[in-house]
Amino acid sequence: MLSHFRNGGTLTSQQEGLPLKARGAAVATRLNKAALLPITVLFAAFIGVVLWFREVDFYHLHFFDKGAIVPADIAMRVVFVGILAWLVYAPGAGILALLERRQGGQPVFPLWPAERALVGFGIGIGLWHVVLLILGVAGLYYRVVMVSIGAIVLLASARHFADVCYEGGNSFGRRLTELRRGRGILTAFSAALVTVGAVWLLLVRGLLPGGSPDFFLHYFYYYLEVLQNHGLAPNDVWYHYYYSKGYGLVFFSSLLTDPEAPALVSFCCVAFAALAIASLTARVAPQSLWPACTALLYLLYNLITVAHGPWAEFQGDFQKDHETESALIVLIIWAMWAAGSNRSNACLLMAASSAVAAVIISQPIGIILGLYFALAGGWHFLRKRWIKMRQNIMLAAALGGVVLGIFGLNYVETGLASDQLPELTFWFADWSKMDHWGVIPQFVDNQYLRDVAYRSIALPAGWGNLAVLYDFLRLGILWPVLLAAVWALATFVNNEPHLFVEKLLSRKKPAKTIGLQAEMISRMLAQVASMLITFAVFSALVGRVQTVSVERLTSFNVPMLVLIGMGVCAWVMVQPLRASQQRWLGLGMPALLLCGIFLLWNVVGNWGQRVLLVTSEGLHFLSGEYSLAEAYSRIETGNEGGAINYGVLAAAQHLPPYTPIWALNIYPYCAAPGCLIENRISFIQSPQLDRILVASPTDAKKMLQESARNYFFFQRDLILTDLLPLSRLFAPETIGKFLAIKWTDGSNYLLTWAGPDTKPLEPDFLDAYTTAHKALENATDAEDFLPEFIGLTSQFRTAKWGVVPPFLWQFERPAPPGTIDIVDATYGKSCSRFLLRPPAVNTFREGNATVALNEHCRGLAKCNFQISASRLGDPAQGCGKDFSVTYRCNLGETPVELAVPAEADGRSVTLDCPPKVGIGIFVVRASYGESCRHFRPTPPMVNSYREGNATYAAGEACDGKMDCRFTVSSSILGDPANGCGKDFSLEYRCRPGKSIKTLKLPAEANNEVAALDCREPDARAESH
Repeated sequence: MLSHFRNGGTLTSQQEGLPLKARGAAVATRLNKAALLPITVLFAAFIGVVLWFREVDFYHLHFFDKGAIVPADIAMRVVFVGILAWLVYAPGAGILALLERRQGGQPVFPLWPAERALVGFGIGIGLWHVVLLILGVAGLYYRVVMVSIGAIVLLASARHFADVCYEGGNSFGRRLTELRRGRGILTAFSAALVTVGAVWLLLVRGLLPGGSPDFFLHYFYYYLEVLQNHGLAPNDVWYHYYYSKGYGLVFFSSLLTDPEAPALVSFCCVAFAALAIASLTARVAPQSLWPACTALLYLLYNLITVAHGPWAEFQGDFQKDHETESALIVLIIWAMWAAGSNRSNACLLMAASSAVAAVIISQPIGIILGLYFALAGGWHFLRKRWIKMRQNIMLAAALGGVVLGIFGLNYVETGLASDQLPELTFWFADWSKMDHWGVIPQFVDNQYLRDVAYRSIALPAGWGNLAVLYDFLRLGILWPVLLAAVWALATFVNNEPHLFVEKLLSRKKPAKTIGLQAEMISRMLAQVASMLITFAVFSALVGRVQTVSVERLTSFNVPMLVLIGMGVCAWVMVQPLRASQQRWLGLGMPALLLCGIFLLWNVVGNWGQRVLLVTSEGLHFLSGEYSLAEAYSRIETGNEGGAINYGVLAAAQHLPPYTPIWALNIYPYCAAPGCLIENRISFIQSPQLDRILVASPTDAKKMLQESARNYFFFQRDLILTDLLPLSRLFAPETIGKFLAIKWTDGSNYLLTWAGPDTKPLEPDFLDAYTTAHKALENATDAEDFLPEFIGLTSQFRTAKWGVVPPFLWQFERPAPPGTIDIVDATYGKSCSRFLLRPPAVNTFREGNATVALNEHCRGLAKCNFQISASRLGDPAQGCGKDFSVTYRCNLGETPVELAVPAEADGRSVTLDCPPKVGIGIFVVRASYGESCRHFRPTPPMVNSYREGNATYAAGEACDGKMDCRFTVSSSILGDPANGCGKDFSLEYRCRPGKSIKTLKLPAEANNEVAALDCREPDARAESH
């Protein structure tokens, strides 16, 4: 690039007469003077950004301010985006230059300047994430460290920056000259469209505050905890250690700016991904509108969520890492294609570096990418392409090594490799280290919440589950792209049917005139399609249970589908076609596709009106009419006040900044500075939570104070969701003796320990709290859950390596023989593809009535169920909905299917299991340790006895048999009260409707045998 700089200079007449050495000195002097201005601007911008966010500190000191300071802060953020892009690019550019000097030779096609920027960014982003991960583990997340690193990178790349500015100015001048001569108009028009899309995206997603409820519940506070602790050591937002510690650029950017930095990082990555899409499209479909079409579709998809299924609300969030992951996958696709087309080691390194960054940020992505590269290596092995085989296998091995390294780091720091693979990682967990961290109670509770959530949204198993791929692949909003590909193929087939068949069957290479272009297109299509298939298989396997997570993660399907549709059209364009057909495919079709997709988005999700609304808010914010607080309050979170619960904010303002306040309700967001509202889902409440729940009020208060939990927030309008209200300390009849009101506005209450600066709990508070408490007990099924929770927590504290105490709520026993057991129930399948008027969304999914039917009919011999939309929900208002249920009466029997045609609302269905004879044993209830229910073990052990604690184990061993000998063993049933002699009791019956038989074994029943017999009238108990 420096040679271009030199060639661009001109000599004066006096310089032309000088000797060669003197002329060189004159040019060098001029170069130094020309480089001084951009270098000065670069460092001035960096210093200005650092000083602005340190001295002005807009987020912390001017959060509620309007006026000129708002656009000034926005301007500094825009400057920071440019600096961040350069900081990521510069190290990669240096490596690119080194590789080009070492590789030598002439590439198949030289990289364009924009493509060199892509390579530099793609290499640099991996380097940055590796370095930042190391710094985070070392506890070096300090502002001064990050400023120093940034300054060093800028200093090392300053001259290159001047060269780029000079060459960029020259290139811009040449483009203007060409435009005046009527050349390059299409390219300039496409660049202008993409630039407008990028600026629009920056305003709406990068600068205007945003975020989903998920972000404000835990991501936001995890980022703050990392910055406050100056490193990646496990912190109070405990399980996010496994999810977000690798997002190094966010921590780097937040230290240089403020907590709004995550959106700027995502925008930067998405912008480079859009550049990659445009570059790739321009290579395979030159002189067309396709580059603008594909890049603009990707940018505008990220502009605002496009509703296209029941999980639409969970998409698109620049504050989290999903869109960054999507952008990195686009960079990997471009790099692998360029490495194959250009035979460039730099592009291959870019693919590896971008993939490493993706793996560090999200290990599940790393596993999928590693699998993809391993499969690609196997394919090349079969085709005897040894170099490509070696490259793909090395990439797969490298990604596998990074994944194992992250898991190893997790294990060393916490004792658990990952919380996402319970069937594997839990068996190797070091529970003593988890207990030392203090997360065992939260771990057990979180597992319960996940199991309940997954069970409520999990799709029924079967081939019908593949229908969810329609949403994961975004086909509902991108099917016109595939239609365009089919249209293009139809044009070719109609024009040259014999040639089309010949190309499909022939193994000969295409003619030289179109050979290189067709080869590039074919390679791109094969690569993107194979990657899309790999991710689709993953989505189908995992998406049935973790539907929401997969929906968030799979936004990368959008650019892949767009590239496939474009690639097919580009392949047709290089075939022998009439000039009018070429123009239509290159100009008319992309323009029509762009308009058609925007129209579809508007029909499906009211996209146009929503975009105008959010753009208007962005412009109001840009002009200073909105303060940062007002912008946050307009975020759609489903709650009044958006991302700021003003009741929580008012409560926090009565305490020192960032004093922890524990939320007793659900979703009390507060993104304002100084506001720290903690919740059951994300935070470590106390390492002794299980003991707090059963301790005396005095002891529970002491344990909470030891954990610095002194303030509690209750909002009358929100339901109770926390576990503390289930304790004796927070019971409605007790809470007033120990806690009092620190502040209230009549609806929101800040509670703390009773003292001189508090007032007693009001009758209105106690009435509202008592009502909410009863609802919490019913929703949690506290009578069964609490003993299970306390017992499991105690077992995990003492569990050895390789032992995983069973989560009892995961094991749902089949219904008693001869009674109803619901397999599947669905309401509204007839409306599965019914389009609602925006902004309403069709929320139908298979099995949406299964839970309701099980609650009403399971275990009964006969049941009449009233179908009601008010109970089951209305997935598609305005459409007549049918109803179907599948149930069985005994395991192994053919299920019974019943159907009620539309409209089923208000009608009833009867499920019936006729009685049968000789079914066998069914364990109704089994309990181990009832004799110890009042026994108090020596602390820290707790009594975890609950009635029916042996039912599952006894049922697994004996149900369905005619006779059974069940050995009572504490190693299987657990020890609910260590140090106390435990009895055993069991109730069972031999056929439905018959009397229940009871047998009992006195203490100590451990190792005793209970004999159950349905051949004789009595059961016997005998001892070894």
